Amino acid sequence: MMGPGTSGIKLKDHAPHINADAGDCWVRALIKLSNVEKLIEIQRSMDKPKDLVCDEEYVEVLKPLRSWPVGGSMS
Repeated sequence: MMGPGTSGIKLKDHAPHINADAGDCWVRALIKLSNVEKLIEIQRSMDKPKDLVCDEEYVEVLKPLRSWPVGGSMS
């Protein structure tokens, strides 16, 4: 990384995830749906970005989320 505003930040120090194994890169969220009382934990990993991981009891209610874009914007 270089240019104005970087203050000499080194990629290896600031963004070690760039060279990480895809299986070690994941995102997790707790979501609240209006038709479900509890918070639901969902997870995706870079090695299988189309697979939305959740508790089995929420698979049906989360089906609409499976069509969300992977690796891009929603616009």
